[in-house]
Amino acid sequence: MEFVQFHPTAFWSPEGETFLITEALRGEGAILKLSDGSPFMEQYHPKGNLAPRDIVSRAIDNELKSRGEKFCWLDATAIPKEKLLKHFPYIDSRLRERGIDFSREPIPVAPAAHYFCGGVISTIEGVTDIRNLFAAGEVACTGLHGANRLASNSLLEALVVAYNAANHPSMDDDVQFPNIPSWRLMGDFNANEWVIISHN
Repeated sequence: MEFVQFHPTAFWSPEGETFLITEALRGEGAILKLSDGSPFMEQYHPKGNLAPRDIVSRAIDNELKSRGEKFCWLDATAIPKEKLLKHFPYIDSRLRERGIDFSREPIPVAPAAHYFCGGVISTIEGVTDIRNLFAAGEVACTGLHGANRLASNSLLEALVVAYNAANHPSMDDDVQFPNIPSWRLMGDFNANEWVIISHN
């Protein structure tokens, strides 16, 4: 589990409640800025704000640590409001719940742990070296991603490997599966045990 992918732009709030701000917003022209309003991504990568997420995450982390700040700003105010509302209604809704109109003001963001790139060594059939233990998704290290993964590939990999595992010949017919209760969808909540991380 040593490879953890960070999403560069998670909504930051002092209460700790967070959600991802899609990278598509930067694709439409939103710009990462420091507390003084200056953009900074051009000094880290030729593609600037369109750099890959691992580079953007490290750039933000470096700027925050070197300045002793907790977040930077994602400024989408140059994008026409109609376009923002059409393409990003979920973000608009979530931000308005917090009193932010992202067509008029920047969004406070910081990198957040997003995806574990493996752990249990397994094949693309989900087979591990322990009899009847199959692994898929973030817990599996299938070799498909390496130290980082491309966007939008995690669900596909999990489905394919899980399907392969379920249909693998070594799956014993006598394996008993527990009766798992239905998922209870209750929305966002604060974790009972927060590990507070502060930048030196």
